[in-house]
Amino acid sequence: MLFDDYLKKAQTLRTGVVKGYKRPHKPAMLLAILSLIENGKLNENKIAYSPLLLELFKRYFEIVKSQEDSFNPILPFFHLRGDQLIHHKPFPGKEDAYEAIRTPRSTKQFLDIVSYAYLEEELFSSLRDPEKLNKLRQTIIETYFRKHEIRIKQIIEDEKDITTYQTKLEGNPGKVGEKIERTQSRSTAFSRIIREIYDYRCAACGLRINLNGLFIIDAARLIPFSISKDDDPCNGIALCKNHHWAMDKFLLVPGIDDLWHVSPELDDRLEGCSDIIKLDKRKILLPQLKKYHPKEESLAWREKRILK
Repeated sequence: MLFDDYLKKAQTLRTGVVKGYKRPHKPAMLLAILSLIENGKLNENKIAYSPLLLELFKRYFEIVKSQEDSFNPILPFFHLRGDQLIHHKPFPGKEDAYEAIRTPRSTKQFLDIVSYAYLEEELFSSLRDPEKLNKLRQTIIETYFRKHEIRIKQIIEDEKDITTYQTKLEGNPGKVGEKIERTQSRSTAFSRIIREIYDYRCAACGLRINLNGLFIIDAARLIPFSISKDDDPCNGIALCKNHHWAMDKFLLVPGIDDLWHVSPELDDRLEGCSDIIKLDKRKILLPQLKKYHPKEESLAWREKRILK
């Protein structure tokens, strides 16, 4: 199929129309996928229903949605198959179950059946060419989101900055000052890499919840950036909201022995304290890759400040 044929398909998405208004879900999902390709996050033609895809979709969707549009990314991820741009790979033995789906009843039901999505192979190959990728993206913007073009292009540039900085952090980050990178890009890159390397799981309690791009896990710095100017992932740790707060108050600290230590100020007779106290001397749930384990100097900074 010629690339121009894919441009026509993108211009004629079956979006659903309400009072003359085209629903934005499908074109917003395509913009998110294009961002993944452009920034080197799709090295093969396998599009996972990943936290990053959902985060990108949410960024675009929040700009282009109307008051009547609900955030439900599984629907465009599935229904783009009807426009012959996206296909899905069911798990072995789940092919009949996939063919029987007319619309997903839930995200869990769909992800129990489908392993990943993929583009037409000719289209995926074409999008390795930045000029063609930009042409497809511009076609989507002009067809569906012309009045939002400036804000969409700002997201595109932001994502390039974030990816550049994240690549730096994944390589040899050293100590990077705030003046080198824009604050928002720097912060987002740090947060993404910390959540990813900890598999979106709290390093204290193991809590892992990701509902359509809504994360319960924070990327917490061991030594605050205002003190350290250090965005090295080894100066970070993934924590749920409660344990992030407890660490910030030095009620719960990670030690150089890779164990959690609890402030003796906490009293297990008081409501809410016992759950934190149970973590005392429990192992920190560390990333699989040892190169991302917290560095000793950052752990020592926390450990010696425990509330006594």
